[in-house]
Amino acid sequence: MFAHKFLILFMIFIISASSIHASLRKLSEQEVKDLVQSIQSSPSSVESSTGSDHPSKVLGFVTPWNSGGYDVAKRNNHNIKYISPVWLQLRPSQSRNAFEITGLQDIDMKWMKDVKKNNVGAKLLPRIQFDYGHWTKEHMQMFYGHPTFSKQVHQPVVDRIGQLVRAYDLDGIVLEVGFLQFEHIKHIMVPFLKALKEKLSGIQKTSTFEIYLVVPSVLPNPDNPNIPNALFERDHLSLVSPYVDGFLVMTYDYFSNKRSKNQSTQYVFNSPLKGFIDYTIDYFTEGGKRNDIANKILLGLNFYGVVISTQHLSSKKLLSQLVEEQKNANSEDLISNWIKTYSSPKFDFTTGGKFKDHLNFYYLQSVLFDPDAQEYLFEFVEGDQLLLVVFPTPQTIQTRVQFAKQHNLGGVMIWELGQGLDSFYHSF
Repeated sequence: MFAHKFLILFMIFIISASSIHASLRKLSEQEVKDLVQSIQSSPSSVESSTGSDHPSKVLGFVTPWNSGGYDVAKRNNHNIKYISPVWLQLRPSQSRNAFEITGLQDIDMKWMKDVKKNNVGAKLLPRIQFDYGHWTKEHMQMFYGHPTFSKQVHQPVVDRIGQLVRAYDLDGIVLEVGFLQFEHIKHIMVPFLKALKEKLSGIQKTSTFEIYLVVPSVLPNPDNPNIPNALFERDHLSLVSPYVDGFLVMTYDYFSNKRSKNQSTQYVFNSPLKGFIDYTIDYFTEGGKRNDIANKILLGLNFYGVVISTQHLSSKKLLSQLVEEQKNANSEDLISNWIKTYSSPKFDFTTGGKFKDHLNFYYLQSVLFDPDAQEYLFEFVEGDQLLLVVFPTPQTIQTRVQFAKQHNLGGVMIWELGQGLDSFYHSF
């Protein structure tokens, strides 16, 4: 959807069985009232987390298509001090060098100055995405087919990044290289990152430049729990760790509108805590043994949600009714079976503005909670339209922030600033 489209499509394709097996719970009227009130609260009216509860480091992505994120980045009433605008791409070049960095037209110098002026202590680290959608097989072979780092192919890219960091007075860079084979990581990306670190270290500046690497999450493997579906393996992290300052782990986009291998399961959760987030972190940190890796991981938080819309027919039961009737049924089966009773349900992503419209203008039939996923499902009815919305809340965000603290992670990262609600920011 909004982030890392190439990776998401691949992740959606390989998702198989879920590990979410808790029973859904229907909230009481008072619980719903309190929850909605907390969602609609402004940061100033919400009791803020104590300093010890804040994540150590918070990185927020901003995109050219979402002006709200640009505004949030300029605020000084939160602890989001690492700002990563998604302006830049690495694509094949028609010029002397094999590859070039595109997207320079999106760089907003005035906004960058405003961020530094208003958000005291903020650092700007634009993302450079290896935009494989524009690469041919020949380009892939050119970049990754060398036995090692090439001064003709790779060094010009490193030099160009250094030029941009110097020219725009950046504080570092975020790299999204996608999922690569171990040999590509070992023979190309390790020396590439080492050369980049040396290049940035050679630039005169009062503070140290930082390099962050976007890392896909890990998905449970129903056929063999001991061999997870990892697009980026923990051995990869160990190899590149000396040359990066952090790993931005995409612990979101668990949701998929694809069926599983047995054609029986639909997914509605964005970032279930149990069976997905904990599974990913446990894998990368080797069960908590690798504090050196844990300290560099920034846990991904989604500020957007999922909406399932269909016609509400009087002959069909609401999901909340099934929950009341089948109190011991696990949420995965219950939701999947409920969705299949409706013809052609539509699955889409939604943002905070649309979610507020649902709360203000639709009838909120009920709210359901999954204690394993630590996610809420909002059931709206408007005429003959039925909406099931899974959207973050201040409570679910704080739960994930606490998870990051408890597992000694380096902090959290947000995709993306401006997509969520104002009430989300009190956790930072």
